[in-house]
Amino acid sequence: MHNTMWRQVDTQSTFELFAAATGGRAYYNSNDLVKGFREAVHDSTQYYMLGYYLERSRPGWHKIAVKVKREHVNIRSRTGFFVPTGTSASGSSDVNDIASALHSPLEYTSIGMNGRWEATDPAPESGKKRLHYVVELVPNVALADSSDKNHISLDLIVSAVTGEGLQAAPVSEKRIDLYPKEEVAKNIREKGLALKGVVELGPGDYTVHMVVRDELSGRIGSVITRLQVE
Repeated sequence: MHNTMWRQVDTQSTFELFAAATGGRAYYNSNDLVKGFREAVHDSTQYYMLGYYLERSRPGWHKIAVKVKREHVNIRSRTGFFVPTGTSASGSSDVNDIASALHSPLEYTSIGMNGRWEATDPAPESGKKRLHYVVELVPNVALADSSDKNHISLDLIVSAVTGEGLQAAPVSEKRIDLYPKEEVAKNIREKGLALKGVVELGPGDYTVHMVVRDELSGRIGSVITRLQVE
């Protein structure tokens, strides 16, 4: 009995610790999943997003502490983030990081982004369709290296799998390498950056992972979408 109780306490403590580290809220001791999801959605409807520029020469763990000048306020925010050391695009760690993002059931958030589908037209291969997508990177993601002519180097990888987990089409990989003028770089900092691409699929239901990796910092962002092709 005591062992069971201590295991339950240990599990709850793990939930609390993980929630506190990521700025979330732990839910337990209830089988009402509908209520839990409803409360989670309601809890995330209002929030503040804070950001700052970080020197690329400072890899490792960075602590975060958020304070407000108001009494009786409970603040929930992540306790820090990890910046990997920069590696070459051909490094095995880069490949492993991207592979992990492509197979993860959770979205990566080091780069703020969202994905949407646009036009659809027939593909050269009979029975398939060309689906055009847009990956939008949010403003102020510090993509441009001002010390190197505003250099921007990104990898965009898109993978679609069936409900059985089978690869539905070849993985799409695209390198975006830019040296934008200051005016363009400023526009990217203020309005974000849109990346476009196409994937060809036949009829069916798919899970699509859209992954962006910043080659200059090693940061990764991803979006997971559900797609039905008729």
